[in-house]
Amino acid sequence: MTAPPIQRIFHHQLIWQLTDQTFHRAARMIALAAEHRFGPFGAVVGVAHGGVPLATLTAGILRLPQYAIAARHNPTSEPYEQATGHVQVDTAALTETLNGTRLPGTVLLVDDICGSAATLAAAAPTLRPFLAPPHRIVTAVLCRNTGAAADPDLWVWDVSDWVIFPWEDLPPRPTVALPAPTGIRTP
Repeated sequence: MTAPPIQRIFHHQLIWQLTDQTFHRAARMIALAAEHRFGPFGAVVGVAHGGVPLATLTAGILRLPQYAIAARHNPTSEPYEQATGHVQVDTAALTETLNGTRLPGTVLLVDDICGSAATLAAAAPTLRPFLAPPHRIVTAVLCRNTGAAADPDLWVWDVSDWVIFPWEDLPPRPTVALPAPTGIRTP
């Protein structure tokens, strides 16, 4: 018998919206905090599709190469839909890009949100064959759902409702802007 997936917490009170300006500020905070606490890094890997914008910004700030892997377990992008807990990770693009070489040292693995923690839990082990020893994977996200089963190494906001990111279409109902980031959270 398989255990049911961890359920993300949604209070159904509002839909948070991360504005582009606030996203850029939060990405900078993540990059600098990651470098200060865990650096230096050899590369940044974003989980497509939501983690790629964060990977692009953090890699640019840290002057590192950026890569992407794909992982998905949400059946749709509809607000408040629970994740399945069954994550499919696709490393084909990374395999092709690296062409047999390995990423050096510590790698920053980023995503937009840690909802149940299933995506990061599935993605991190699939990266290990692409890393040169000795290696370490540090995880960072913009938002962490308060129902997550595990914490990333760094995050900015704890949320208990749906979040719309700058690269997503706005829903037909009103949204509330996430407040300006005040700091980086750690476990």
